[in-house]
Amino acid sequence: MLSAMATGAVRHRRLILSMAVALAVGCPWIGLQMRSASFIGFALIGVPTLLALASWVLCLAVATLPQPATFTVDPCTRSFRTLPNVRQIYFAIGAVLFAGSQVAMRLDPASRGATRGDPILLVMSGITVAMTGLYVLLAAGWLVAVWRSAFYVQLRPDGLIDRSPFGKLIVPWEALAPGYPMLRSPFSSSFSSLLLTYARPELVRRHGLFFGRRRISADAVDPRFLGASIAYYVAYPQCRAEIGTQEGHDRLRWALTGEPPSDQRRYGWPGSPDFA
Repeated sequence: MLSAMATGAVRHRRLILSMAVALAVGCPWIGLQMRSASFIGFALIGVPTLLALASWVLCLAVATLPQPATFTVDPCTRSFRTLPNVRQIYFAIGAVLFAGSQVAMRLDPASRGATRGDPILLVMSGITVAMTGLYVLLAAGWLVAVWRSAFYVQLRPDGLIDRSPFGKLIVPWEALAPGYPMLRSPFSSSFSSLLLTYARPELVRRHGLFFGRRRISADAVDPRFLGASIAYYVAYPQCRAEIGTQEGHDRLRWALTGEPPSDQRRYGWPGSPDFA
């Protein structure tokens, strides 16, 4: 069930994020309108907080799931990309919902009236409002990054790219040394990274705020599959032209996992007469 929920969250992430924004804005607004009328208005202000906690619990729960051993094929950029990270989606949902409840609490007339006449409470209230504003900006920035899928690793015919909202690392295939990248997994496969080994490090480029030149993220894909894919294209440069095509993705999965599609001979799988 947890795996099915994670798959649905990745597939419909923009719809779910839109619903989270609607709840974060709508429930507190309705609650503030009904605040003096009934207990329902007070409860509506707290609904986003409860949903945010549930989303963060899911964020921790899905960290125990194995990551997918596959890429998404992007024919527009002729590349393979890692899928959106479901943990980042759940975290963004929780952050947006919690931001909505915090703004509602700051706008509640009862909380504003309690600070009148007391300079200390007034200063503390100002600090709280400033911190709430900063949190809302951070939550909005994270929402935009997840909406745009700004976190990914991309394999292209000319090399690989590790992208974050603030920068990217560009590694041409010629810069990589043969062999498998080193796996670093401090907690589980959901918090993994790969350490690349360079034969020509002068070819590696960084843009924006990207710290480190060797480590790439592997928390949205099976790290062993990503490492094996990199090693595969380093060892077989003649296969790089197929990157960004469904045929190339099928051939890669067949080579690494032994799972060919039904029409093996059409694409020339290893072991068939057409393979070259």
